Amino acid sequence: MRIYEINTWVWLAELTERYGRTVTLETVPVQEWDALVPYCFDAVWLMGVWQRSPVGRAVARADGRLREQCRELLADVTEDDLVASPYCVHAYVVDERFGGPAGLAAARTQLAKRKLKLILDFVPNHTAPDTLWTFLHPEYYIQGTTAELECEPWRYYLADSDDILARGATARAARDVWTDTAQINAFSPGYRESAILTLIEVASQCDGVRCDMAMLMLNEQFGKHWQLSPVPEVDYWQQVIAQLRRRVPEFIFIAECYGETAWALQQQGFDYCYDKDKLYERLSNGDAESVRQHLRGSDPEFLRHLLHFLENHDEPPAVEQFQPAGRHQVAALAIATLPGASLWYDRQFEGRWGKLPVQLGRSLSIQSFYKRLLKITSHAAIQLGKWSWCSIAPEGNLLAWCWTLEQARLLVVINLSSVESWGRVALPWQELRGNHCVFDDLLSGEHFGPHDGTELLEQGLVVGRLGWGVHLFEISVQD
Repeated sequence: MRIYEINTWVWLAELTERYGRTVTLETVPVQEWDALVPYCFDAVWLMGVWQRSPVGRAVARADGRLREQCRELLADVTEDDLVASPYCVHAYVVDERFGGPAGLAAARTQLAKRKLKLILDFVPNHTAPDTLWTFLHPEYYIQGTTAELECEPWRYYLADSDDILARGATARAARDVWTDTAQINAFSPGYRESAILTLIEVASQCDGVRCDMAMLMLNEQFGKHWQLSPVPEVDYWQQVIAQLRRRVPEFIFIAECYGETAWALQQQGFDYCYDKDKLYERLSNGDAESVRQHLRGSDPEFLRHLLHFLENHDEPPAVEQFQPAGRHQVAALAIATLPGASLWYDRQFEGRWGKLPVQLGRSLSIQSFYKRLLKITSHAAIQLGKWSWCSIAPEGNLLAWCWTLEQARLLVVINLSSVESWGRVALPWQELRGNHCVFDDLLSGEHFGPHDGTELLEQGLVVGRLGWGVHLFEISVQD
């Protein structure tokens, strides 16, 4: 599955400027939706469509460090450019700035016409401090004492309901908190029921959700971080996902997660979990051996439920993170041809520099490389076939894997280094024996062969690439 993330606020602001009129989700020009088709995506994630908190906006505008960060990207940044974080959700209602619920419904219709699913956000760990729940149901939140408020004023605040509530954080001991949020109590039965009802309403408007910081809601993590007991018998996600799937069996759940939590979240029902700490870090900073250990050492079923990416709204721009430029292209081919889902960010395709804070509502303005890459790797074998790892001798800088679907055979070879590297790839296709076969590189257009299939199976395919070089071979038997 291929998912394209759009920063909704910034995207609509850019379209408004480009077309000289106010553009909402309902009035996005048809050609803008059509422009997504050549990339062969399966879904679009409209990040940040929900109503944002007025308190969150005030917090953002009062943050001098955030203002300076934004000024580095926009020299003429104004107070109007600083908006609340999309993860400071005031209510799960589409912001009127974007056209409200009718605007989202119109956008979903346009996406469906192009066979694209719609993904939206769900934030389970915290809410805006001024959301209705903080007034009506303070028991949904982590509460503090007067003494804790006095000793740790950065962690607790006095809500308008006169309850002392914790600010959102990754753990009780964390000094860094999300100052524009209130911390949910994942063990609260009432909150769990309300979360299910909220998600049922969200599910009526989209095809799936990306769940912010999903691992924080695991019983083991939450109980340890917040020192709460007793621990519920059923994990939060087990309960929530099971209830949703009874009503919407095909609904998609995507987990933002870090640390060694992807497997646990997959077991609790998530379709895809972030592959940040393993693949992203190793492709950006590691070598071929570190990537080899991750891919070869993981169960294929586990890999099939990971979400790979080079960039999203939380990460630095890929053009900065993946240096030199050759590493960027090697990494892009890798995530486009590995099992699992892949996430692609709208700013990534324009090669923009500078990480955009989510509180910034305007931006500064390789596309051809990504368009061609995603078109080529939409091959049916990659989308529907069987993936397998290919060993290379010697195990140096080269990595290889393949896809098979009936008579279709694809071989991916990447050189994850800056030096020229050679090796022999062990091929899995026994039907090549006794035949001659040809290799067409779909990326470069090069043609190799014919080669003796028996010799290839017994001795391996000799491959060599210059630094940061890649091959995407389509192998066919010659008549």
